Amino acid sequence: MGNLALTYDHGPFHVTIDERYTGVMNVIDFSGGPTGNGNYQANSPAYFVTDLFATYDLPKLSWYKKANLFASAYNLFNTNYYNPAGLSSGYNNLETLFVYPGEPINVFAGVSMTF
Repeated sequence: MGNLALTYDHGPFHVTIDERYTGVMNVIDFSGGPTGNGNYQANSPAYFVTDLFATYDLPKLSWYKKANLFASAYNLFNTNYYNPAGLSSGYNNLETLFVYPGEPINVFAGVSMTF
């Protein structure tokens, strides 16, 4: 697992791009598998996910201390990935890898103010 973030600041503008890497995850079925005497394994693939964060600092006014506009996009390129939840013995000696799907692209925006 790794993370790399690059930030650019210029006056009231701030932009950060964040790249997250998750390597291959090995999942083991400790129940012994269909025969009861083996620990079967499966791998979930590695993936990269890119996030983007941007803010703009608003000019200071007398009725608030600080304010900014912000926007963020998680999984910016809509990478399809999943995280393993478990491995189970299946019918006819087939192993089943249960997974949680990764989040799709999420975009948020708003205003933040400190009074």
